[in-house]
Amino acid sequence: MEKIILTGAPGSGKSSILKELEYVYGERIIPEAAEDVIKYLQARGDPEPWKNSDFQDKILRLQIQRERQVENLEGRVFIDRGILDGLAYYQIDRREPTLAMRKAIEESVGRYAGVF
Repeated sequence: MEKIILTGAPGSGKSSILKELEYVYGERIIPEAAEDVIKYLQARGDPEPWKNSDFQDKILRLQIQRERQVENLEGRVFIDRGILDGLAYYQIDRREPTLAMRKAIEESVGRYAGVF
């Protein structure tokens, strides 16, 4: 499976481009994990889940799960942010990446065919 990442700031149009690729061109996509984690945790009563120390690891787990679901398929998939996007948030928060993130970074070498 060829994995292609769309990365960028919130509100920059990544999800809109991916919806176009999926609905108009029939491409396979993986939606952004962070948005789903936020919605889930807010529905469970946590109004600001991004303040929790394990927030990025929760996103990472969901992202890895979603990417593994398509590994054995043929063709390509466009992904709304990749595993390495989470690393930027550790840097913004001036925190060291967790062991899970460091391991994911090591395993990401050669994982993606392209990043836009």
